[in-house]
Amino acid sequence: MRRILGPAGVALALVVAPTTATAACGPTDGPRYDAHIASREGPHLSTLTRVVVCDRRRGRARVVARAEYRFLADRGALLEDVQATGHRVAWIAGATRGNRWTAVVTVADARTGRRLSRRTVASWRRGVDPGELSELNIALTTRGELGWIAPAPSDPRAEQVTVARPGLARRVVAEGRTLSFLAIEDDRTLRWRNGIDLSFHDIRPAGPGCPGRSHFTTQNALEGLVVTRAVYRHPDLDPDAGWDVVRVCDVLTGRDPVVVVGELSGVSNDLGVDVAGGRAPWALVEVDSLTRYDGCSHAALSVVNVRTGAASRFADGGRCDGERRTSITFTDGGAPAWMGALGTEQRIAAIAAGGDVVELDRAPAGSLSALHVDGETIAWNHDGQSRSAPAP
Repeated sequence: MRRILGPAGVALALVVAPTTATAACGPTDGPRYDAHIASREGPHLSTLTRVVVCDRRRGRARVVARAEYRFLADRGALLEDVQATGHRVAWIAGATRGNRWTAVVTVADARTGRRLSRRTVASWRRGVDPGELSELNIALTTRGELGWIAPAPSDPRAEQVTVARPGLARRVVAEGRTLSFLAIEDDRTLRWRNGIDLSFHDIRPAGPGCPGRSHFTTQNALEGLVVTRAVYRHPDLDPDAGWDVVRVCDVLTGRDPVVVVGELSGVSNDLGVDVAGGRAPWALVEVDSLTRYDGCSHAALSVVNVRTGAASRFADGGRCDGERRTSITFTDGGAPAWMGALGTEQRIAAIAAGGDVVELDRAPAGSLSALHVDGETIAWNHDGQSRSAPAP
């Protein structure tokens, strides 16, 4: 990744000149076309960048864009990021006109280099410290949908993730100070780094039923829910470090939002994540604080409505080994209740709307059974006798 500006703080301009390159590219499995940005030093303290598209079937490379950046002249061009998908190639570059910097996205035909579209996606006045400006990223689907990361119009020190679909207005889906490493998954889902976290956005729905996702594997099936999981590794850190991402799909609607992202530090402290239980549309998410030497030290609980993606009822779950929760269920309003094993005792507990864990009953092990809900009422048996309580 390269920044919009070079060492001299020069703004950048896009120069497009499709030509044919003689450099060969060897055949490989996978998509017919791929693309990369080639750069080299030019004369008079300049940097030359090119967008090169490789036709794997013919073993032929074509240059579809060229740019030159001149340090001493305080002007030039730099191509930042490129992606080829299907028969299209898209790239993003910085540009300068007078006292304004702009970021420009161009889409071309990968077969001929013919330009299909060009749009300015960000514009701001000069005067910002170059080191504070964001990197430019681009993503492209086979349907011609675009995603990019570029400086925000109101504050070029911040970044925006923007989506543009053919025939629809562009839409900003995220904004922050540390957005980077934009990528496309399954030809419809954007993924990017948000500081030390990972974020996702579906450009369009997948269709009826729970979607298949190439990075995710099914972990568990609950009442009306399917839990899937994927591990992503840091591209620039320890190979053991990364993210543990959990999605929960509502079988009725097919929505499968990310409900929690755990951290795999590869060094000492991690955040372990799991879905402890669920009943559509509610899921009980557990986040455990882990250390390499002491194991799990603390647990936090929250309730996620899978259909809306909203989280609620955040609670302190205590020490990880303090309670073994079983028979987890939910009231219609989303209050979770469970039967917990505490050494030689059992208890019935629930999370109140304010986030407190409320104990509804406690008895010697084996005394409590048949936990269930009826609307907003939590019911169970205590030594064979029916008991109930309203959801806290």
